[in-house]
Parts: sequence; structure tokens; C-alpha cells
Amino acid sequence: MNKMNKKKKSIVIIACVLAAILVLAVGLTFLLYGIPTRVFYSDEQHVSRVRERAEARYLGEGSPYNGLEVYPLYDENEKLTCILIELQPSGYVYVRLNSSISFAHGEYSLSWADEWIPSSSVWMPYHVKEGAKEEIIVNESGQTEVFHDMEFIRDADGNVIRYNRSPYQVAGIENERRYFLESGAGYGYVPAVKREGKFLDLVDGSLIDDTSDMGMSSVASLTAGFIVDHYFDL
Repeated sequence: MNKMNKKKKSIVIIACVLAAILVLAVGLTFLLYGIPTRVFYSDEQHVSRVRERAEARYLGEGSPYNGLEVYPLYDENEKLTCILIELQPSGYVYVRLNSSISFAHGEYSLSWADEWIPSSSVWMPYHVKEGAKEEIIVNESGQTEVFHDMEFIRDADGNVIRYNRSPYQVAGIENERRYFLESGAGYGYVPAVKREGKFLDLVDGSLIDDTSDMGMSSVASLTAGFIVDHYFDL
């Protein structure tokens, strides 16, 4: 009888040790790699979750915004990678879907360019022009920045055109799939829609035939950097 009890006790100990190792392994995997989010939610659910969080963050008493719309953004392979929040009366925010959740970051990251004051996010349409150099005022304090290989589009008075609404809204896009294409290294993205099988670049109105070699200097793009850190979580 004692031998049977000892055997059972040994089995229980081994089982506990194995369970502890399994829990440790799962915890270590979560710590290093995070938990994949696409396993649990569909594209539609991701959009709904972002809408819910955006409403909690940007709307409410004292908010300068009185409404918002949320749109999925796809890459050239028809994969949902980002989500656009268009605020009313103006302002917009790009949100990236992270591949996983971890101790270091959550499911969704805000573009650092729009993090807290989306209505201050301004983009300027331009054409790519090799050798061009322009010094442009970039904020209300009069700070300037030099831009290379960019010829900015101006209004009738010669002023650089600036928008604080998303390129899709400016272009009047309604019932079309919206694309957000990575443009080479850095933080460049091309807001686009499809026209007869090609991508229409909404920054300058040009058509992109081939996205396989789309460097930042070859296509008109916008800056929308995403830093995977809890500080930028939505």
C-alpha cells in the first residue's frame, strides 16, 4: 500500500513539475513574442474595437470633436494593416494593427504624428521632382524645414496647400476600398485607391503600376510612423 501511495505521489509531483514548466514556457513566449491578435478577431471586429476605443478617447464632454468615422486600410496584398479614424469637424488618426499583444505594447498603435492632437496633423500634396529643394514653414510658430525632391502644390495665391483632413476625405472617397501602402524605408506611406487595377496615389494623383520597388523618393507619400510601445497604444 505504501508503495502505491509513493508511486501516486511521484506521479503527482511529476505532473505538477510538467505543468509548471508549461506555464513558464507560455509566459516566456508571451513575454518575448506576445499573443497573436489575428487569431482572435476578424477584420470587422478589429475595426469595431478601434471605433469603440476611438470614441472613448476622442469624443465626450469638452471634446473639440463631435463625431468620427472609422475605415479599414489595406496593403497591396489585400491584408488589413491599419485603420483610419476621421474626426469631425476635422482631424484624422492612423492606427496600426500590431501582430501581437505583449507586456511592451497593446493591440493597436497610434501614429506618433497624430498621437494626441489629430486636428494638428497636416499634410501637403506634392509631386516628386528630382533635384527640387524647398524650404517650407511647417508649423504656426514659423519653424521651417527643407524638403528635397519635392515640388509642393500651391493655390492661386502661391501658398502651399495644406490639409487637416485625411487624403481619402479630401479626394471624396466614399464606397471604395482604401489602401495604405508602405513606401520603402522609414515612415513613408501612400494613401491610395484602385483605378483599373492600378493604385491611385492620393498625394499627387499619379497612378502606380508596380509596388514592388516603391521607394520613398519615387512616389509621393506621407509620414505616418508607428512606434510599438504602450505610450502610443490606442
